[in-house]
Amino acid sequence: MHLWKKACAAAAILAVMVSSALTDALDAIKLRGKLLVGVSEATPPFSFRRPGENTITGYDIDLVQAVTKRIGVALELMPLSSASHASKRRSTKR
Repeated sequence: MHLWKKACAAAAILAVMVSSALTDALDAIKLRGKLLVGVSEATPPFSFRRPGENTITGYDIDLVQAVTKRIGVALELMPLSSASHASKRRSTKR
């Protein structure tokens, strides 16, 4: 039973830490006024550019548009190749 109490306490502490980190990230997005989202231009139906069109579309785009509408910020899409995802994500973090 003693081990169970320790496990519950650890889970509670972790939940508070994760919640705090998510709140900090959301606050940073709201302060910036926009959500920066790196997207592929060639992964239909998730995100892709239709031939002859300038905008990126797809399920992922629909989802992030709904999120930005819900939290009241603008959306900025950043077209990325697979190789550049990690470096771009690190350079625009918060």
